[in-house]
Amino acid sequence: MIHRIDRVNPDVDDRVIKPNEARMAVNLRFGASTDDTNLSGGTLVLGNTQIAFTPPAGENKAVGVYADLESRNVFFAMYNSNGEHGIYRINGATNLVLPVVRGSWLNFQSGDEYNVSITGIDGKLYWTDNVNEPGVCVAYGR
Repeated sequence: MIHRIDRVNPDVDDRVIKPNEARMAVNLRFGASTDDTNLSGGTLVLGNTQIAFTPPAGENKAVGVYADLESRNVFFAMYNSNGEHGIYRINGATNLVLPVVRGSWLNFQSGDEYNVSITGIDGKLYWTDNVNEPGVCVAYGR
């Protein structure tokens, strides 16, 4: 069962909260719906599944993420302290992690927050981090 939340309203008392409101929300995805075209509300994420993935040697940190709901794939950009940065794809059907692009030329920076913005259009991934030139690649090349 998917619960839809249209608004997070921490200022209202529990006794008078409306059916599609919440006082607090965690694991909530806004603007993501595969069931209809109404993108104004949020959908609860029902849980996580641990998947096998061996990252490159060194310190690794996710610095960007993009979920393609239509294809059920998640792409993430990963900073690596040894310069082996990469963008990877998690296949939602098989739970396999596959590299999309890798290399020191990505020059991702380690920061406190996600600093790489990723989006997908017509089978291509576009990314930028406000440090390097924007990049583009074929999303499903492997």
